Amino acid sequence: MITTEPTKEIIDEWKKIFALYKDKIFPNRISPDLIVDYLIQKYPVLKLENDYYNEIVIKNEKSIPLYAKKLKNGINPHIVVLELQNIGLGSEIYKKQDEVFNNCKIIIGIDISTGYFMVEGSSYIWDELLAYRGLNEEEINNYYLVAEYITSLKIFDRNNKILKKA
Repeated sequence: MITTEPTKEIIDEWKKIFALYKDKIFPNRISPDLIVDYLIQKYPVLKLENDYYNEIVIKNEKSIPLYAKKLKNGINPHIVVLELQNIGLGSEIYKKQDEVFNNCKIIIGIDISTGYFMVEGSSYIWDELLAYRGLNEEEINNYYLVAEYITSLKIFDRNNKILKKA
């Protein structure tokens, strides 16, 4: 998850990771419904049915060309917003919050129609969801997403299960 403006060095690193892994990964993205189920089963979450949060998710989604194109092609967003509660396993995630997110609620927004997801308040949850969700054919051609995906797989020790056998 990007929390600061990427430098040329960071972008070069993304491109290096992309070159190393682009031919070793394959489309494996799961349904957005499974992401919602995963979060509900694993963490104490509260479903937020609120136009304010829905609009934030849609606005962020539209700012990413890959997803904006899908919305322009007639796909209507179906947004699910969850707030990670600061109890039980959720409190462990709050303890891992990046300094930039200190004292912020952790909010997860998912568009069931496109598979887009966003996380405010926790790069850990964003990385976990990316590693769990996987990438589709289009996303595998994006050097940033591939680099973030590989990094996320390594954080959650899932890279041996996902990467093609060379």
